[in-house]
Amino acid sequence: MSRYFVVDVEATSATPFSGVMMEFAVVHFRDVPEIDRCRDTFHAVLVETLPTDGPVPVPDPTAPTIDPLPVACSLERWLVARTDAHPTLVSDNPAFDFMWIAWLFDALGRDNPLGFSARRIGDFHAGLTGAFDDAHRWKKLRSTPHTHHPVDDAVGNAEALHALLHQPAGS
Repeated sequence: MSRYFVVDVEATSATPFSGVMMEFAVVHFRDVPEIDRCRDTFHAVLVETLPTDGPVPVPDPTAPTIDPLPVACSLERWLVARTDAHPTLVSDNPAFDFMWIAWLFDALGRDNPLGFSARRIGDFHAGLTGAFDDAHRWKKLRSTPHTHHPVDDAVGNAEALHALLHQPAGS
């Protein structure tokens, strides 16, 4: 069973100090060509949003409050059911995504089941190509469009990671 989990977070700002995490998605990366979105994806909404034309979600002030504790506990159970190893967070931007997930668990007084570190897809791509500055070309390997919906974005990143693992050396 794979210990890698591709994470995407949508939030209203750059940090928990100035913003709110609206929702997130986690894809269990198993290095298979097709990702079963129902079985392998965890999606949580923490704050309902209003429709928007831009990438930054807008909180719905009329929506009921969502208790984050059951969400965090559900994610913990979901991760445990998918790996016997310590789960590792993988992301296109772990500085952002990891920070928000760590904040969620810390704010609830719980241990972060994804630990204290993460892997960045762009760095993996740069290492494969030997081009340290080439940290974004891998994004063209996504099949699922990048929509700023966390499920779409996490699935697309998992698709790209799979493609990177199976492309000819030096591509």
